[in-house]
Amino acid sequence: MPRLVVHVVDEFDGSPIPDAIVFVGGEKEITDRNGVAIFYLPKGQYEIEVRGQIIFPKKTIIVLDHDKAITVRVTKRTWV
Repeated sequence: MPRLVVHVVDEFDGSPIPDAIVFVGGEKEITDRNGVAIFYLPKGQYEIEVRGQIIFPKKTIIVLDHDKAITVRVTKRTWV
């Protein structure tokens, strides 16, 4: 099965987003301190959804036909 590496980063400064929840193909992983979540999935088309307390949700669609690494750029929430 192909390996999918999802790297979640801040869209403005590129810093990693730890503890983000990443959903892909019915699977869920939490990003590590480097903003990385790893999945092993059959080949196919997948929607990637990223959520977290400090970020706005983000979705993207990919085709997984071989090992792939993608970066998902997210916007941090700001509280006043």
